[in-house]
This record gives sequence, structure tokens and C-alpha cells, in this order.
Amino acid sequence: MCIRDSMNAEEHKFVELFRLLAPDLADAKEDMIIAMRNLCEPMLNKERFGDLYDQALAYLVAHRLAYINVIAENGAGSSAATAGSLVSEKEGDLARSYSSSGVGTGSYIDNLDKTAYGMEFKRIRDMCIVSIVTRFG
Repeated sequence: MCIRDSMNAEEHKFVELFRLLAPDLADAKEDMIIAMRNLCEPMLNKERFGDLYDQALAYLVAHRLAYINVIAENGAGSSAATAGSLVSEKEGDLARSYSSSGVGTGSYIDNLDKTAYGMEFKRIRDMCIVSIVTRFG
């Protein structure tokens, strides 16, 4: 039985959206996309993301799959996996630029900044979720 035959309508719709938003991950297998979706889904609140929930989930899944590819290709301790935030990315002849990693400086490195998909997820998240700011003094 093909994975397509065992997917429900919601999963088919998600895979179609994923393929639209992440065309460079075309080699990702549908069962891996759905498995990663199932892992990421509890991390997002449908009510908070509203109409952008499906896009946010697709970008988060794409980020995680792309990041797994970076680790698989370079190793978990490689500079590609541990470098600072992605500052720029170019597709033709692949060129990536990273900020300082902050290792030893106490800086937090957000792995969502390491892929264009993660940055797009953060953009949507920031539009939908307003953090509480407290002022003292």
C-alpha cells in the first residue's frame, strides 16, 4: 500500500501546502513529512495562530526537516549546525552567511534562525503571538 493511500484528507492537504511552501525539500518523503507534522503539531496553538496556523506548521516542519538535513550532511557538531544565526542565504551556487555564534559569550542561539523556513515561522509567530512586556521602575 502506498503512503498516499493511507493518508487522510487533512494529511493530503498538509503535504500539498508543504510542497508549495518548501519546493526545495521535494525529496522529503510523505511519511517523514507527516511524522514531523505529528511531532510539531502539539507545539502550536491553533487559536493563537488562527488563519495562519497551517502555514506556520508547514514552515516549522520544513525548518525541522531542513535542519535535520544539515546535521545529517555535516554532523551535529559541525559549524553549520552550531554557527550563529543565518544572516543571508543564496540558492544558486549555495552561499550562506552566519553571525557570530556567541559560543562562550552566554548568547542564546536560536536554531530557527538557521533556515529560511525557521525565520518565516518566526515572522508568522510574531504576527500572531504578542509577548507580554513588563517594565520595572
